[in-house]
Amino acid sequence: MGFWTKYFSTFLRGLGATSWKEKIEATRAVNALYRGLEDIKKARTDIEIHRVTRALKELRRALQRLEKSAEYADKFIFNAITVDKQLVRAMQDILERLIDLSKITGMNKTLLNRERELTLAILEGTKKYGDRLEREDYKYVEMILNLAKGGKDTFMSKIKQMFIKEGDVSKLFKIPMKKGVTREKIDIQNLIQIARDLDVLIHNFSLHKRKTEEELREGEGQLYLDTKKVAFALKDAFYQSYNIKKRDMILILRVLYDVHLVKEIIEKNVEQDNLPKAPTDKFKLKVLEIEEKILAQFHPVAQGFRIVIHAVEEIEKKAAVEATYFAELAARAPKT
Repeated sequence: MGFWTKYFSTFLRGLGATSWKEKIEATRAVNALYRGLEDIKKARTDIEIHRVTRALKELRRALQRLEKSAEYADKFIFNAITVDKQLVRAMQDILERLIDLSKITGMNKTLLNRERELTLAILEGTKKYGDRLEREDYKYVEMILNLAKGGKDTFMSKIKQMFIKEGDVSKLFKIPMKKGVTREKIDIQNLIQIARDLDVLIHNFSLHKRKTEEELREGEGQLYLDTKKVAFALKDAFYQSYNIKKRDMILILRVLYDVHLVKEIIEKNVEQDNLPKAPTDKFKLKVLEIEEKILAQFHPVAQGFRIVIHAVEEIEKKAAVEATYFAELAARAPKT
């Protein structure tokens, strides 16, 4: 299934339902990973005391749970990208409303400066998203996709360095993946409300050709409040967006590492005659099949990352143009 097919099936659920799904998938992904790790520990112990049948059963169960963890993580990250698309839409709406408002308010220097400040708040938020945050997350996607192009040994060596200590797992997931999902949803809802506030301003200003001093003051006050809200909401939304997706990417890397670890445990113990070779050959093929499946799941996710990043870059350009536009108009406007 491609990105757009999955996106529209998710998007139609709405922001609240998508955020709720994020929390569920996050919990399931982490729980499945932990249970898979417990199975691997039990299998190692049983191999040491020569409980071969039991050990193989535990390794198969571990593999199943790791596969499920990757599936849940894939659903989680896709929902997160879908929420990002709604964040982008909210910013686009605000920028469009600001242009519409400026056409009605005319050459009012104070209002033009307020409109420019609101646009600059959006510009600052998009720069943080594109330059410092989401690009870093996208590197994880590229790393995973590179597995399909060869060089797996080098890649797995890098992943091993990330998880060389057993305690690293609990450290990585000390803060739940779902932390921040609710706050991001609230931030987006606030941005959507700002677009609605601007609609009200546009409606009120359009009622009278000549604007009263009271109307102008109310308009200025609303734009000032909206600027503060946008600055906070964007900063917090991008911060939460960064953290929840980064944690999910780390989980996927951990799952890939543990799937590979299962294969290494089998190969090592077959070589040492602790496990029979015949039953494990088929098992190793299953491990490789799951690795490829995880990689295939990430292709539409990678496409989604590219689409979101491109959309944010377009908003950044649009915000920069609007900020210049409002500045030039304000410079020509008479003092109020």
